[in-house]
Amino acid sequence: MLKKFFYFFVSNSFNKLVLLFLLPLFTSLLAKEELGQFEIVNTLSLVLNVAITLQVHEGILKLLLNKDENKRNVLASGTLILLASLVLFNCINAIIYFAIPVNNFGVMVLFFNSQILVFFLQRIVRGLQNHLLFTIGNVINWGFIGALLPIFLIYGAPTALNMYYAFIISNFIAVLFFILFQKEIRQIRFADITAEKVKYLFNYSGPLVFDALSLWMINFADRILLGALATVAAVGIYGVANKFAATLMFFNTIFYLGWQEYALASHNRKEREKLFTDIFNNFFKGMFSVYFVLLPLSKYLLFLVIDPSYHEAWLYIPVLMSSVLFTSFASFFSLKYQVSGKTGKNFVTSLIGNIVNIVLNLILIPYYGIWGAAVATIIAFATLWIIRIPGSDGFFDAGKFNKISFGALLLIGLGSVYVYYTVKGNWLLLVTAVFSLLFVILNRNMIKDALFKIKKAAHRGTAT
Repeated sequence: MLKKFFYFFVSNSFNKLVLLFLLPLFTSLLAKEELGQFEIVNTLSLVLNVAITLQVHEGILKLLLNKDENKRNVLASGTLILLASLVLFNCINAIIYFAIPVNNFGVMVLFFNSQILVFFLQRIVRGLQNHLLFTIGNVINWGFIGALLPIFLIYGAPTALNMYYAFIISNFIAVLFFILFQKEIRQIRFADITAEKVKYLFNYSGPLVFDALSLWMINFADRILLGALATVAAVGIYGVANKFAATLMFFNTIFYLGWQEYALASHNRKEREKLFTDIFNNFFKGMFSVYFVLLPLSKYLLFLVIDPSYHEAWLYIPVLMSSVLFTSFASFFSLKYQVSGKTGKNFVTSLIGNIVNIVLNLILIPYYGIWGAAVATIIAFATLWIIRIPGSDGFFDAGKFNKISFGALLLIGLGSVYVYYTVKGNWLLLVTAVFSLLFVILNRNMIKDALFKIKKAAHRGTAT
């Protein structure tokens, strides 16, 4: 399991490093309107990833973790669903294009297709437990994005259109890589499709589509509504603030990818409730600790590397980063529905959170602009986490949740927000150092355990 976390760490670290490297370039070359347009289209592509793939990769992952399953049947049945969805999607786009011609519409559709294909194949490779190939493919994808974007924006024109071109080329290079180096993908045959597997994938993954769409809407409806109710430039500023807040999501993603596979594979264990409770207590403490460190560091880096025209973004980072905390906790509790197969409850709870988000955005954005969008987001994700806690019997023992730790972390969290808004300049580095020390103290047992496992793995590798 430690090796999985290492691969996920490398993969996600590379993504975030590329984005942080490119962010100063974006803010110095791109007009707010151009960056805002790309944010909106990229947001739409993330929603389409969910809608077009029908989340079948989640059902594929669950089946492939069962060693008794026929991999060829599973992969062929899942691929059929994806290809049918893509054909329908592109037919609809063709009708829209001929009925209502839109500038660069064909490029945007190609961008959507490339995003969907690389997303699906990454999940297939992960489901096959080829975590090394998953990581290499992701590094290749983002490596080309990091190399091509500066070329296209500096030597071409600093427009959203050139950003699409860079992503399209990079995505198709990654698609080709996965096809060439993952044997099972090359061996997919329609003769291996079974009605039983297609039906299972629809029944298991179907509710997760609506769940994921609702979550994406909570994440990104604020940007769309900001563009409609405020300005596209506001979306650009909000997007920069979100890039810094999303650094916390990086740690949640690493945890979730490894924990999801372990949780799905071990759902029959008698000690499941104790395991889930212990894991959540440590996860809760770990996420808060990282939050303390990232908050002052984000402010320092924003003023250091981001163009002054985007400096307003610093105001919104604490609220958006706090919303990531609630997102992470809500995602943890969503696993109980996947383990039990009751994926429909994922959708119901996400729908409630989505309704809260949209209603608050519609009320707050016209009066408070970016602040309204940020506040709506944090309330929506807090609501989602709270409503997922009930009905956790057999998965989470609320009586063993460390409430003293919760109170202490909450107070420190409020203190860190106060420090964020009052401390300036190089003093932020000192604050970051203090919170880094606090991180080590709070998580010393986890750190010791991780170091012991690394040392043990290294010793085992030397012995062999």
